[in-house]
Amino acid sequence: MAYYLGRDVKVYITTESTESQVDVSSNAVSAISAGGSSTAATGSITVAEVTNFDDEDTFVLIDTAGTTHTFTIEVSDNVTTGNSVGLSGAISAGGSAGNTAAAVKIAASINAGTCASTITATSALAVVTLTQDSHGDDGNTTITSTDASGDITVVNFTGGTLDPNFVSGQTFAENLDASPALTKIADLTAVDLGIGVTDEDITYMGSKTVLKAEIKKETTISLTRKKSNNVWDVVYNGPTAASKGWNGAVETGDYGARWGVIEGAADTWYVNGGLMAPKDVTDFGGTDLSFGYRVHIVLCGVSGQEEVISIPACQLVGHTVSLNADGTTEETCELVSQVTPRIGTTPNYARVTATQI
Repeated sequence: MAYYLGRDVKVYITTESTESQVDVSSNAVSAISAGGSSTAATGSITVAEVTNFDDEDTFVLIDTAGTTHTFTIEVSDNVTTGNSVGLSGAISAGGSAGNTAAAVKIAASINAGTCASTITATSALAVVTLTQDSHGDDGNTTITSTDASGDITVVNFTGGTLDPNFVSGQTFAENLDASPALTKIADLTAVDLGIGVTDEDITYMGSKTVLKAEIKKETTISLTRKKSNNVWDVVYNGPTAASKGWNGAVETGDYGARWGVIEGAADTWYVNGGLMAPKDVTDFGGTDLSFGYRVHIVLCGVSGQEEVISIPACQLVGHTVSLNADGTTEETCELVSQVTPRIGTTPNYARVTATQI
């Protein structure tokens, strides 16, 4: 069977971060984590039956910074001040009118309370819609209530994303996210995939057969394309852009982005300088790893039956450029990973953990 690069075989490169990509601009490499299709998380509170509220019932919101905001229902007061929601007037009205009035009061309290600058509330009939003011998946937080009688129902914040833009001629690796759709590497002329293991020979007395005991996986990927810009050169050789490198602190380094990205502070991404153990390159305050890159190789077949090999935690270990007499120039980048490849019918976006690396 003949395979044609770009039609039957497609290759995509992502970072190991859901929020950051790697770009080259002005002959320097950076970790980019803003713009694109970023969205704010939304949630809701619905007033189902206002007349059954108990005094001192509470509901709790968490903003994108992780700050908790507790609001208290006051059934004997009709004044909304700060995080106290006075609902006596709405309770007296009862029915759908009372539910609507209660939703208005709850929205007003949220907009005037401790989360006034981080969460925005609007009301329509008996529903309060909540929107995080900052975009990103850190806003996908829970909403809780102490109400046990079902007077209010809550829907957790969801839909927050922070996807940077893919820029043709600048982006080396996109962020690890299915939406928006990944952009394939253009002008590929060769793909070489080697899937193997590193073994250790073990012998037993009285046995002629040597046991080949597996020590670790070892996957190598070699990608060759027609050279059209300096992106692969700078990603491999450097330098990093000013204050865009990280080896335990912010720095400007002469290294490239061979080891992917690292979250040095909440929602702030840098080029990994390569001097940290891979298992220590985690999201800020989290356990998921952002070390290296992920290469997705799609072997196209019957629609819906493609084979996709996703190789996580790849390091960029080589880069060569070929010059021919007729002026045609190609370049090759080589990547290697010791993490087990993930094979399926779609690209794999599950994060890597320290136990897997």
